[in-house]
Amino acid sequence: MFQASLALFSQNSPEIKVGNKKLDLAKLNVDVKIAGNLATTTFELFFYNSNDERLEGELSFPLGEGREVSRFALDINGKLREAVIVEKEKARVAFESTVRRRIDPALLEKTQGNNYKARIFPIEAKSYKRVVLAYDEELILNKGELFYQLPLEYDVKLENFNLKISVAGIDDASALKSNLKFENSDGNLISEIKKENFKLDQDFIFRIDKNDAKPTFVAQDDFFYWYNSVEAKERIRPKPSKISIFWDVSYSEKDRQIQKEIDLLECYFEDLKNVEVELITFDYKERKRSSFKVENGDSKALFEFLKSQVYDGGTAYNQLDFNSEDSEVILLFSDGLDNFGGFKEEFNSPIFAINSRTSADHKELQQVSLKSGGNYINLKNLGLEDAISKLKNQPLLFLGATSEDNSLEIYPKEKKILNKDFTLTGKGFENTTITLKFGFGNEVVNTIEINPVDAIDVKDWGIDKKWANQKIDFLNAQSGDVEAKIIEVSEDYQVLSDYTSLLVLDRLSDYIEYEITPPDEMLEEYQDAMRRKKSSLANRQNNLEAKRLLIIDGYNDIEKWYGKTPKIDISKDTISQRTNNPVTSVVDSGEETSEGEPTSNTNSGEDIPGNENSNHLVKGNVKAAGDYLALPGVAIIIKGSSNGAQTDFDGNYQIYVNEGEKLIFSYIGFKTKEILVTGDKIDVALEEDTAALDEVVVTGYESESSNARTSAVTALQGSVAGIQVVNDEEEIVRIRGAASLSNKNPIYIVNGNLVSEMPNLDADDIAELYNINSENATKLYGAQAAGGVVVIKTRELSENEKDKIAELELQIEDELELKGWNPNSAYIRQLKRTNSAEEAYQLYLELREEYNNMPSFYMDVADYFLKQNEADKAFRIISNIAEIELDNYELSRALAYKLEAEGKSEMAEYIYAKVLELRPEDIQSYRDLALIKIENGHFQEALELLYKIVNGDLVEKDESRRFSGIEDISFVEMNNLITLNKNELDLSNIDKRFISPMNMDLRVVVDWNHNDTDIDLWVIDPKGEKCWYQNKRTKIGGILSDDMTEGFGPESFKLKETISGNYEMFIDYYSDNVQKISGPTFLKVTVFKNYGTKDQQKTLKVYRLENNDDELKVAEIKF
Repeated sequence: MFQASLALFSQNSPEIKVGNKKLDLAKLNVDVKIAGNLATTTFELFFYNSNDERLEGELSFPLGEGREVSRFALDINGKLREAVIVEKEKARVAFESTVRRRIDPALLEKTQGNNYKARIFPIEAKSYKRVVLAYDEELILNKGELFYQLPLEYDVKLENFNLKISVAGIDDASALKSNLKFENSDGNLISEIKKENFKLDQDFIFRIDKNDAKPTFVAQDDFFYWYNSVEAKERIRPKPSKISIFWDVSYSEKDRQIQKEIDLLECYFEDLKNVEVELITFDYKERKRSSFKVENGDSKALFEFLKSQVYDGGTAYNQLDFNSEDSEVILLFSDGLDNFGGFKEEFNSPIFAINSRTSADHKELQQVSLKSGGNYINLKNLGLEDAISKLKNQPLLFLGATSEDNSLEIYPKEKKILNKDFTLTGKGFENTTITLKFGFGNEVVNTIEINPVDAIDVKDWGIDKKWANQKIDFLNAQSGDVEAKIIEVSEDYQVLSDYTSLLVLDRLSDYIEYEITPPDEMLEEYQDAMRRKKSSLANRQNNLEAKRLLIIDGYNDIEKWYGKTPKIDISKDTISQRTNNPVTSVVDSGEETSEGEPTSNTNSGEDIPGNENSNHLVKGNVKAAGDYLALPGVAIIIKGSSNGAQTDFDGNYQIYVNEGEKLIFSYIGFKTKEILVTGDKIDVALEEDTAALDEVVVTGYESESSNARTSAVTALQGSVAGIQVVNDEEEIVRIRGAASLSNKNPIYIVNGNLVSEMPNLDADDIAELYNINSENATKLYGAQAAGGVVVIKTRELSENEKDKIAELELQIEDELELKGWNPNSAYIRQLKRTNSAEEAYQLYLELREEYNNMPSFYMDVADYFLKQNEADKAFRIISNIAEIELDNYELSRALAYKLEAEGKSEMAEYIYAKVLELRPEDIQSYRDLALIKIENGHFQEALELLYKIVNGDLVEKDESRRFSGIEDISFVEMNNLITLNKNELDLSNIDKRFISPMNMDLRVVVDWNHNDTDIDLWVIDPKGEKCWYQNKRTKIGGILSDDMTEGFGPESFKLKETISGNYEMFIDYYSDNVQKISGPTFLKVTVFKNYGTKDQQKTLKVYRLENNDDELKVAEIKF
């Protein structure tokens, strides 16, 4: 995955970065449409890929205050495909699923503040990629003029550059002050530029005198829009004798425009003359309080202090006390982007939020300023004179609107700070007077009356979208759960919000599968297909209910193990009725769509093989006993019948079978195994049949003598963990971790060169060979690597090949961040050579310039300072990860583990909550947050989260049951919570059948932060018996949970009554030489003694798993 920065309001040229390389902007078309004070700017960007391979990546960009993305489109097969607005979680699930099938989707998401990111794929080799982005804005009224700036001072030479600006409603070019030439065309002013081999080296700016920019009052369909300047005599604030300055020293503020901020303070102090200043520096906590006296405007000492600040760490506003008894005014210099806690609601003094960065949460800063009686000063948009005016004067406010017609829906509804102009939108048309009130505080000093019927009819101004955006702003400012309402407005009016994304899918079948309304050109066919699909919805609900019943039935097994009589009586007939009710549809049937591609049946609830008269579902995984690699294509037959199943490419299977029947597992080259069915989870390890292997190797549908095969397949098969040769004849190879839906061969990199097919090499010529799994391979090479990457280095190398290998290894190092996870990294060795903690910290700040975007660097350095007993420095350093990688859910989870282990449970809770926001589709996100809430004493909230898991409410988030077994673990944890905190809990909404107190002498739980990673928990008891996935129940009563083979965990071991002796806990880490984009896997190990009793003891440790940590002893406990 690469990351690009598209600077739409700065002086950086849009570019796409790929590792250490970049794709520059080659062609640019810009279309600007201005009507009244509204502007829509559309960028049509062409990036050229001069490389020999297809690329993909992430395009990220901030937008300035008041700018909203209104369009996103990608070129698909020579035609622009428009994105549609989709609820965020649904869009991400659809996006990730289609990526696994190597289909070409695109996703644009709004992140914190007014920042955006979009994945761009594919960028074909030796070709252009066309991306269209548009944003809407209201022009700024500055010094009596409407101001428009198109920032194009990129200092880049383009093959083609086209610019067209049209200004509606003005026919006199002299009304515009601009460095462009405008001409009259049908009552509009038009300016056009067409250039070849043109160097962009200037911004395009123009201003419209407010006398020519007449009030805007327009109507489109059932919506109206009113804009005008609003003025009132200024009211000067009393000069304060003492002020507080809160100065953000977190890492994100290192690029602040400090001179602008100091210039503002200098002018302010010159006006105040004499004032006491309390300065508070902060990041995720308050850092330092200092006092300064400004006399006769002299503030040099304060300014020197500000210039000397070090910017490091994350940000939390909830740790700050803005309610000083002495300070009359508070100046908050910050970007509004929080990582560990937002603003509290109560303010006693006016807060002036001052920001000098484009990337900021402008709306949050506006709200804080409004609620406190202050003002928001955006130094990116305001000149010094206007900024000082905001500090010195009371803000003019919109105080509300009244109308005799209550059917009108008008926004804004509540108080709003004015910047000398005002916008009102409304839905509904009646001949009625609307009275707009303006004033100071609650005092009305000006009123304006308008009537919707006086509005001028216009077309294609997007007035409905302006109204929708203002309604969303209103909803965002309300307390309570407004997410569903915002999503409804966002989808109805196709405007982006914090809870929705812009999604492009390639095929009609993808829109049908996820029930996402497509762009207009596909709409009729989509509606047709959806009518035919309706009958399958009932079938899906039946299957979901059956899965819920099976989950709940699993709790009976836990109670039986514990020696209790199960409370929950679930009729097997009910489950059978739910699952044996097949319904077909256009999607479920797998018939071809009009595009000639089979539709997916991922969610269709397709029939599970086995005994049609049985309702007992058995699931499991089959691996090779020698290297524990998954075995695809294993035949599983119910003994004495012709009914059977087959494992998928990840070795997983499921089959209906009666308890007491036997399953026969057979696979060429392995010994056949026969197993009696006694439960609902059977994992199998097949042993190699060495006699057969001497003669035959598996080659798909044919076999050949093993002595005859001498290609690179020989080196691949069995010699590299994670690689399976499925069909040598057709050169079909599978890499463990590649999505089974993709069924794609890996790509090969030989001596740094990408080759299109499996190389024909003698095994003796290969010096080194390793693989990169699908998830990370696509981040390096795009969807062409959906089957993973096999990297081969031969023994004999040319100088050119050596250079290419070095470049490849550097790219892997940079992209997959391996160097940062090396405990012997150069920067750690340098830190160890320092003589004091302060010297080490200064060196860290210098090293940060080189490693600033590598999260592993902060993890390693924080560990170093923790070992030096410098916890404060360590936590400040590690908190930077939240600033630079907030949207990386795997890394955020690792950060939360670390904070939890080191006793920073409140910070950990905030991060776990962020992970749930990022990944609500993962059931683990709910459990993680619940457990940390227990740690922080938020018992009721924890109960509600765990109960969602236990009662099956979240089963639809894991319909494929990748994480089967998490409910059983949550069931035990919920009952532990109830047992220990019953008097503090409201249990009225909990099904009493789910309440089953259990105590046990020993319980062990492991969790890990990575998706698609297989980790096994082993426990060896005092008798030497190993409890693991092949032996899940021990003679002394220990039991192991289901094997989580696809990431995150949890896995647990529990023992009701221990015997005397030592218990050793190990994990077996199937790293498979897989490189992870967020660094190595982090493992959280929690060991409980006397679980569920008043003497319960808990020990929590976090381990970093390196690739060579195949087996790691993580705990030992003696009873």
